[in-house]
Amino acid sequence: MNELLVVGVCGFGRKVSKRAAISLSQQSQHFISSLTSLKAAVSVRRFAVTPPLTPPPPPPLPESASVGAQHDVHEIPEIAKSMFEVEWRRLEKNHGRHNMSFPREIIFLNGAPGSGKGTMARYLQETRQITHISTSDVLQSPEAVAMKTRGGLVDDGEVFYQLAKRLLNPDHSYGVVVDGFPRTRVQVECVRLLYEKMQSLHKEFHLTDLRSMFPRPKFHIVMLYIEEEESIRRQMLRGEKVRQYNELVRKSGEGEVEETRETDESENLARARYTIFRDEGYDPLRTLRSHFNYHFISADGTIDEVRARVEKEFYYQSSLELQDSTYNRLDSLPRAEDLTKLYRQNLVQHLDEYESQTPQLLQSVCDKLKQIVFPQLRLCLSSGRATIKTDDELFFEKPKALKMAVSVLAERGFEVSVRKEIEKDYREVEETTNKIRYYIKEFYIFDIRFPKGTV
Repeated sequence: MNELLVVGVCGFGRKVSKRAAISLSQQSQHFISSLTSLKAAVSVRRFAVTPPLTPPPPPPLPESASVGAQHDVHEIPEIAKSMFEVEWRRLEKNHGRHNMSFPREIIFLNGAPGSGKGTMARYLQETRQITHISTSDVLQSPEAVAMKTRGGLVDDGEVFYQLAKRLLNPDHSYGVVVDGFPRTRVQVECVRLLYEKMQSLHKEFHLTDLRSMFPRPKFHIVMLYIEEEESIRRQMLRGEKVRQYNELVRKSGEGEVEETRETDESENLARARYTIFRDEGYDPLRTLRSHFNYHFISADGTIDEVRARVEKEFYYQSSLELQDSTYNRLDSLPRAEDLTKLYRQNLVQHLDEYESQTPQLLQSVCDKLKQIVFPQLRLCLSSGRATIKTDDELFFEKPKALKMAVSVLAERGFEVSVRKEIEKDYREVEETTNKIRYYIKEFYIFDIRFPKGTV
């Protein structure tokens, strides 16, 4: 039979000759290969479990180069947020919202290769009486192993989900040190988003019987830092010690051979690993300094010296934290970012309501601004700031008009603040009582800022 039923990529079947079938098959294979390459090119950054065996030597970075110059979808916060929300919904579905109880204290421990993260993780675990989670252990979960078995790498979403699932274990309720997370830009964003979610849960359950399960979150970011040459020296030294130990095991027949890291055996690989740390880990982590307790600790020197620095740093930071009772009392007041988060949406909504409900008053306000405010603004273009004083009856007889004026100016791009002032106009002194008679006059003061005019 010289005809075959060929099912194409789109799933439709049609009869063709054998020669055509072979041609279509070859085209399909080429298309699938191209599609696979394209998918790899645009896929999100993956979480590498182990470094490649023979990576090319990293190109030197120019002094002007910055991490922000690398165009990556993970530099867009909305992309990371979308991924985070998918994994968060997955957590809630599998565990239930009332069981989303995370540790009250989480220490995210990171550092340069060879900086002693494992040693310091054990020290923090002992001194603070908390538990320890290693990201390398997280990557041994059945789901992560299955992804690696299929030939893939564990992406940031799966890494976060597996870590979050570990954090929900009641054994970590008091506190935990997480070793090796976050390591990528998107994981850094996940830390921020996780804190926001934990804060939201704390507020939601604070006045319920479940409040003990949802404490106020406390995050610490610890960065152990050493210079590149010191990092390479330590990695090479570690590899040499492992080789000597394994040689003794083979000769004596006692003990077990330890696995050697490939980066501990090649200076090029060690240098490449440090470059990855610098570009992928160090710079993104620095963006968390304004959000959480950020501990930058020099890991040069002996273990005891580094421990002393860690202890001193944590003691200092603890003196800057509010007690839970104080925090909860102040938390009833909105934060600045809470007030400004939806400002633009609320502004547009209010202006549309003014137009639909009181259009004549809105027009009167616009006319007054043209008459009183904008002529003064044009006189102050060189400074970008104007202070305008008015006692116009419209703003006193119609209090809503004042709000309208501020909204209109804000929508036009001006920064506006308004305050009320009272002046006493002294007229005369009563002869019999010697009291001073005066009249009270009220004004509204508009402080307006805007971009300076260019010369």
